[in-house]
Amino acid sequence: MTRRTRLEQAEHIAAAEARLAAGETQRAVATEMGVARSTLRGWCGDGPRGDPPTGLTAFARTPDGIAGLHRLVLAAHFSITLRAAGGTRLVSEFLELSGLSAFVGVSDGAQHALNAAVETAVVAVADEQRTILAEGMAARAVTVCEDETFHPGICLVAIEPVSNFILLEQYAADRTAATWTGALEGACAGLAVEVIQSTADEAKALRRHAETDLGAHHSPDLFHGQHEVSKATSLALARDVRPLKPASPPRKCRGRPSARRSRRSRRASRARAGVPPPSRPAWAPP
Repeated sequence: MTRRTRLEQAEHIAAAEARLAAGETQRAVATEMGVARSTLRGWCGDGPRGDPPTGLTAFARTPDGIAGLHRLVLAAHFSITLRAAGGTRLVSEFLELSGLSAFVGVSDGAQHALNAAVETAVVAVADEQRTILAEGMAARAVTVCEDETFHPGICLVAIEPVSNFILLEQYAADRTAATWTGALEGACAGLAVEVIQSTADEAKALRRHAETDLGAHHSPDLFHGQHEVSKATSLALARDVRPLKPASPPRKCRGRPSARRSRRSRRASRARAGVPPPSRPAWAPP
């Protein structure tokens, strides 16, 4: 049994309604279309959820309306989940607030499956376009910004900062210089680029990868530059600033005396006053 898409259903509905309006019987139309009469009856009688505007309902039953709905939902997934780092629940909320939930399923399962398909399609298109664009690419020297992320394993990331193009995004077993060099060379294969500079942290593996393996200049990132400057100046600045701060008053001990010291104080007070110590109860052990 072939399951037809909503666009195919809309095309069949448009053709069937035109022929039914011309006087043909529903049985004859269904037979010629190759579908069961009950199926055609269900397509023609299927309505939206809720009470959307009549014009919008009529438009959503046409092939152009279904194509427009598809385009809107895909645009929502691309903008919200891929560009804005939102989730599929935000897509469902958008569809509900816009009234499109009358025509589109907004359940977590439906939207999650569609989002997974969108991500797969984006990766496939990226690989295809990378190959096509690399063929006519002019040679250029580039800088790469390199770092590792951990989700859940080690992921090597390299970005060309001018175009913001992700050259490398690959999981690896370790972070050695050889691993970095092999991954970046594989990522640059087929591209007319020469890496002349690497901006990264001061890890020994990254420095060896850039300076020895690639023969490129290593440029520390902003944090490490600021850190080195602060180490050279913070001690001298602290000496100058410390005398300018007002002296803090001595702190008073507000803690309660220990129980032993308290008992000793009470005994001494009773002894000075000539008060005998309290007698031991009859039930107390000797």
